[in-house]
Amino acid sequence: MLTTSNFLTFQTKQLNSSMTRTREWLLLNAVEAWLHHYSSPPSETVEQYKKLRDEFHDTFMASIQPKDAPTDDPPKRTTRKRNTSTKTV
Repeated sequence: MLTTSNFLTFQTKQLNSSMTRTREWLLLNAVEAWLHHYSSPPSETVEQYKKLRDEFHDTFMASIQPKDAPTDDPPKRTTRKRNTSTKTV
């Protein structure tokens, strides 16, 4: 069964397979590891860690999104003038 925690861990591993470990990733991973080992029985602390995980996940996802790079205007299409000279005989 694929739980939310397992899915996030799987998703994080896929996204970071070739990336260096960022601060955001390390924090998210630490919280997910804690939840994996200590989430039962449910308690107030577990709920706090789940909220923290969601917050770190959002921060992590924002950190891996490409920054808004200035976009270049598309090249303007130019039309060639046709050589339409008419010859009169």
